[in-house]
Amino acid sequence: MALQKLTVIDPVIVTQMASMLPRYTAEEIQTLFGISLNTWGKLRKGEPIRDSVAARLLDRIEPRTTMPDAWAVPLVTAAGHNVSA
Repeated sequence: MALQKLTVIDPVIVTQMASMLPRYTAEEIQTLFGISLNTWGKLRKGEPIRDSVAARLLDRIEPRTTMPDAWAVPLVTAAGHNVSA
């Protein structure tokens, strides 16, 4: 069995994501971010998620950075890459 690569999403991003949610339901989380409630729980706890899920999530939220006032602060990945540029 191959080891899966894991990524921890910056807590600042998770906080910004939380502020975007109108309700904490599985449907809202899936619709807005494309992740499961289980993955959302991991993010909130600061636990790692699969690299493929992290990449998909960051790709999905990145377009919001081009909209005025979409996020309070620039998005930066756990590796320090600015995804708002």
